[in-house]
Amino acid sequence: MLRRIKVEDLKEGMMFSEPLFFDDGKNRVLGKGHPVSQRELSVLKQWKVPFVMTAGKIIKKE
Repeated sequence: MLRRIKVEDLKEGMMFSEPLFFDDGKNRVLGKGHPVSQRELSVLKQWKVPFVMTAGKIIKKE
């Protein structure tokens, strides 16, 4: 089951155990185990994406 994570709660360097998807739950933002970069954060904010979705858990906070 996919859960929502607010874009404002994402931090650079965070990694998840499963892929992150856009708010539609279908289009992938980031693959499993890849760290969130400043570029992804900027794009999500620029496109006014309110949240992302994942079935995974945070495996690295930063």
